[in-house]
Amino acid sequence: LVELVRGGELGAIERATLRLRFARWPRDWQAAASGWLAGPDEGGFTREVMSHFVFLAHRLFGEGGIEDLQVERGPGGTETRVQARLRLDRATVTVDAAVAGEVADDNCFEVFGSRGSAALSGWSRLEFAGTTSEPANAAPATLDGVAAMLEGRSDHGLASVDEALAVVRCVEAMLRR
Repeated sequence: LVELVRGGELGAIERATLRLRFARWPRDWQAAASGWLAGPDEGGFTREVMSHFVFLAHRLFGEGGIEDLQVERGPGGTETRVQARLRLDRATVTVDAAVAGEVADDNCFEVFGSRGSAALSGWSRLEFAGTTSEPANAAPATLDGVAAMLEGRSDHGLASVDEALAVVRCVEAMLRR
């Protein structure tokens, strides 16, 4: 997705959308960590899942701020719905995320440009030009990035401290409101 956006295949970038859906939070496979994942101080899907997509948005479009935000919370105080508009340096990202009951967990980050769109869905499938890729295995590239970082190379591709801090600031600003 980064290569398509930076390479100009989508044309001039107009906007992006992020949709997240969870049947329940924490998810069943996270039961062992539900003590903190279910609480508003450390957990919630915004910190645990949405943060990855905020990082991607910042990597693609630069930093910015929250232009519009609505957060609904459940009885325990953890978010159950987040609707937001992030105004970043080079695009606006509209977020629609929710714990929605009997639905399949789903995620989709879609970028719209003047010549078309492309989407990252299900964490690792790229949808572009009428085709959907097989799930990508990012582990080898991530390990190569760690090795490059340990060698002191700047081309490792992993998040920098500044990028991580920008994501934390954005996510925590959403949850403070």
